[in-house]
Amino acid sequence: NFMPSPGIIKQLTEPNGIGVRIDSYVYEGYEIPVFYDPMIGKLIVWATTRQYAIERMRRVLYEYKITGLKTNLSYLKRIMHTPDFVKGEYNTLFIEKNSRMLLRGNGNNEEIENMAMIASYIDYLMNLEENKSPQLSDARPISR
Repeated sequence: NFMPSPGIIKQLTEPNGIGVRIDSYVYEGYEIPVFYDPMIGKLIVWATTRQYAIERMRRVLYEYKITGLKTNLSYLKRIMHTPDFVKGEYNTLFIEKNSRMLLRGNGNNEEIENMAMIASYIDYLMNLEENKSPQLSDARPISR
């Protein structure tokens, strides 16, 4: 369902960090009217490779929190895990070809949280690699 979803934004937590850009005009308490452009924001990521960019996008999609109206965040998360998209093998038939995977339910919350933690850790390691300096070259994550 790609129909607009009017409502009041109750909670908004936008992801941030190196290689993340958000172009948006909404804020907590903002009312999305019935007649509006259904795109309330753009989420853009970049990285040194396609694989790193996909991992970064997965992380920020899981960090993006918006309540009070329906969004397509779960749909976008599924796109980022679709094998055809990950391999870069997509065209105008992508949605039709992958409809079973794209239109399924949200799945197990614990599994999603675990994937988000893994993606976040990979993004952390990518940031270390992309921003190597003498001080960071020996940086290691702290274990529990």
